[in-house]
Amino acid sequence: MGAGDVVAVWGCGAVGRMAARAAQLLGVERVIVIDRFGYRLQQAECVFGVEP
Repeated sequence: MGAGDVVAVWGCGAVGRMAARAAQLLGVERVIVIDRFGYRLQQAECVFGVEP
């Protein structure tokens, strides 16, 4: 993973949020999160700035 990559993370629970943040720290250009619960998607978008 690195600059220019796109990563999708299934699940925005604690582990999914950590994976999304780790991808950001590795320099991934775009992180897309997928979850069935809207409140988790909103939280991930607001806190980490990822795309739901």
